[in-house]
Amino acid sequence: ELGRVPSARWGPRAIDLDLLLYGDAVVAEDEAAPGTPLTLPHARLAERRFVLEPLAELAPEVVHPISGKTAAQMLAALPADTAPLRRVCPLGGDSDAGLVTWGSRTLLMAVLNITPDSFSDGGELVSAGAAVERALALQAAGADIIDVGAVSTRPGAPPVSPEAELSRAAPVVAALAGCVR
Repeated sequence: ELGRVPSARWGPRAIDLDLLLYGDAVVAEDEAAPGTPLTLPHARLAERRFVLEPLAELAPEVVHPISGKTAAQMLAALPADTAPLRRVCPLGGDSDAGLVTWGSRTLLMAVLNITPDSFSDGGELVSAGAAVERALALQAAGADIIDVGAVSTRPGAPPVSPEAELSRAAPVVAALAGCVR
């Protein structure tokens, strides 16, 4: 069961779903269902860069049913001192150190095929030790991301169950966790 549990204001939540717009619907709080705090469009939509940037990217011409402004116009109207949204991708850890900022540089991803029938390496990496050795070599050669491939994508390859994929990948990922950056 999900729902809002009292916690620190702006603190972490089990789920946080903000409804921004629903077509041209305008709903005042408690109007739709007494006791349910629903307001459409979202009351602070026009002042939140972290909402407007992705909205304007996905649907720049969507119109706010009260102000009549498009998402792109609302974004352009934000104060100049509002910092632009930092687009990141989490690549490990729970701190900013584990975040890679999009566009800061091009990342290189290497694929570590650990399938017994891999066309690229003939099944040489089925042991965790051999996979770790290859991953370290890929990292030394400049790879930023190591993609552990545990399912063959070659034409005609038989399907692999999730259990079989996990039994191949888990020991390798566990071994890699302590030795790659």
